[in-house]
Amino acid sequence: MISYGIDGNSGSSGQLLDLLTLVANPDAYKSKIQALEKAAAENKKYVEAVGPAAEILQMREVIAADMIESAKTLVSAKEQAAQILVQARQEADSLMENTKAQAEYTLADAETARANADGVNAAAQQALKAAEKAQKKADELAAKGMAQLDEAAAEKAAVAQERVEVADLKASILAKHQAFIQSL
Repeated sequence: MISYGIDGNSGSSGQLLDLLTLVANPDAYKSKIQALEKAAAENKKYVEAVGPAAEILQMREVIAADMIESAKTLVSAKEQAAQILVQARQEADSLMENTKAQAEYTLADAETARANADGVNAAAQQALKAAEKAQKKADELAAKGMAQLDEAAAEKAAVAQERVEVADLKASILAKHQAFIQSL
């Protein structure tokens, strides 16, 4: 085994003497201590870097596991979204079919109601025409009746006049007859 002294030289038989010589010279001892502290600080950086590097590797493993879990969750979410989309489309299609059937039913009812209304309207138009004809005939009959009433009133006045004349004639005849009877 090869051993090195504090000054970095390989093993010599006079290591103790070298150590005493080094300690006896404070400047050389101080520079060797500083070099040793510097080398220890440099080595400490590497030792400290190994710790965070191990943590980084561990974090990479955790991140990789998280990515796998996220990928599984994403696949699951995509599957659920696809199922929800299929279900929503089915519900929308069903709702559309129901709405279409209801609209067709309502349209058929409206057409039936319209046909009934058209029938009622036609019947009302015919009834109105019949009523207008009846009104016209009634107006004609009323006019004829009024004319006949006027004519009857005129005839009645003429008859009344003739009665007066007949009554006057009768009274005159009676008066003449009475006068003749008295003259006898």
